[in-house]
Amino acid sequence: MTDTDNSQAQPRRPRNFPRTIELFYDDIVDFGLEEALVIAHIRSHLLFLLMNDTKEDDLERWNAIKVGKEIYKRITLSEWLEEYPILSKTKITRIVSRLEKLGVISSIKPYKVREGCLHFVDTAKYYTITAKYYTI
Repeated sequence: MTDTDNSQAQPRRPRNFPRTIELFYDDIVDFGLEEALVIAHIRSHLLFLLMNDTKEDDLERWNAIKVGKEIYKRITLSEWLEEYPILSKTKITRIVSRLEKLGVISSIKPYKVREGCLHFVDTAKYYTITAKYYTI
């Protein structure tokens, strides 16, 4: 693989998207290191959207949606694996499920109503951090 091929394989990020994420000590102590990574990952995406004053029309471009006052960011399992190759699919699924059960994060699967039936937009979930744990 040449150097140019390797650069193309890297996940594409917006120019001003942070390359580092901020882990909070309290998250590590309360939930564990891997869980704190997932929380920080979601938090960094939400912060990016908030700090860039993203309008509702722009949210679709960033794979995000607004439900009430909450902003949810679309994150697929393959995106989690690209970001954290040290974690397996099973591990990521368990971590996300555990954080949802604890009420730290919440997720939705958006749907549209067509011909009187509900149709999911896609199989990916959209995540946000619950207000109780949302620290900026």
